[in-house]
Amino acid sequence: MGLAKLKKAALILPRIEAQEAVSKLAELEWFHPIQTTSEHLNPYFDDLLLKAQRLFQDIDEVIRALGIPLETGVMVTMFKGAPKEKTDYVIEDIQDFIADLEDKSKAALDEPKKILAEQNRVTKELEEFSNVEVALKMAADLNLDLTSFARLKMFFADMFVIDSKDEAEIRKSIGDLPLYSNKLSEDKTSIVVIGSADDSEKIIKVMRSFGVHPLQIPANMPQNPSRAYSQAHAKVKELEAKSAEITKNVEKMKSAILSKILSLHEAARVAKDVLEITRKPGGTEHFALIQG
Repeated sequence: MGLAKLKKAALILPRIEAQEAVSKLAELEWFHPIQTTSEHLNPYFDDLLLKAQRLFQDIDEVIRALGIPLETGVMVTMFKGAPKEKTDYVIEDIQDFIADLEDKSKAALDEPKKILAEQNRVTKELEEFSNVEVALKMAADLNLDLTSFARLKMFFADMFVIDSKDEAEIRKSIGDLPLYSNKLSEDKTSIVVIGSADDSEKIIKVMRSFGVHPLQIPANMPQNPSRAYSQAHAKVKELEAKSAEITKNVEKMKSAILSKILSLHEAARVAKDVLEITRKPGGTEHFALIQG
């Protein structure tokens, strides 16, 4: 028994007639429809579109992080003139075009990504140490090791920084438990409350009702408020200087890569848009394609 010769056929027809055509073709035992879950006429475009979308997003994120405008403003054009650099692309194959853009973007974005990552790290550290500095500022004159409170087994003791005006009310709320206060400023007072281990929940609840939490110092810092504040203050100054230096470097880098990165951004957007246009039913809104 010989083998039947098979050929691939494509039928393009108005969408309104597609259902009837499918029914008719189903009656033909020798017609085998090609099933595909792809959104594209050619599944090969799926991978290309994904690459183009990732490439565009990668470039776009760097541009936004650097604060580079996608279009030159009127005032900038008036005073500095329109950008003179231009990049020409000759596209023979969309796959090679995307591969070329990937190589160029990798080289162009490597340094900006490193600087942005460093900027984010410094900004995060600066925020953390600034918060610690602010929290400990009022207690900077206290020469006390807070870890001594944590070592208590039968008793509970903790330090709080409160509004001075609330001290009398707090004393009433905790009853006859020992409370030692130290005036930090006109508005702030530090207090140490001592009680049995069973009193800990009551003390914490009372303090929370006044919006106050125990004074805490990060574990990687000295647990002495005075020493911790000095360390945090010095670190904030160091990070502020580093942040200013990075900001200057970012501005220099923006000027150096402006034309190149905008060119890559536009090219990646065009590649992405071209591949998205090939989507079904894009371009064939009123027609259907049946393959088998």
